[in-house]
Amino acid sequence: MVHVKAVARLLIGQGVAELVVALSLMLGVRTLPVQTATQEKADFMAVYMFTLGLVILACAVMKVLGGARNLKMRNRGLGYVALASAVPTAFTCWCAPTGLAIMIYGLFAYSRVEGRAAFAHAEAQPAPSTLGLG
Repeated sequence: MVHVKAVARLLIGQGVAELVVALSLMLGVRTLPVQTATQEKADFMAVYMFTLGLVILACAVMKVLGGARNLKMRNRGLGYVALASAVPTAFTCWCAPTGLAIMIYGLFAYSRVEGRAAFAHAEAQPAPSTLGLG
């Protein structure tokens, strides 16, 4: 259980860092130099940066949501999806070392008997009411 919570915290931290990268890529399109060899190259680069920013943004949100749910020992499948989202973000090269390391550590922690048992125990209990009505 200790490893699962550590992975969840690492996912949240990685997700926040990727949010910064995604926003900088998407906003960086506006700062591209106007003077380029051809306008087609400039247009391609702008579309590429914005699209890559959108993909990283989706992966970052997945990591933050998955990490938050896994801290409460809920949604093990979402945790696996959040771990797998390290693969697309590796194409930025900034997120590759930490993202892939968290993915390997997380797959190890989530697939161990202790990790599966912790999720099974937590999911067998009723979810707490968010409004305090039940």
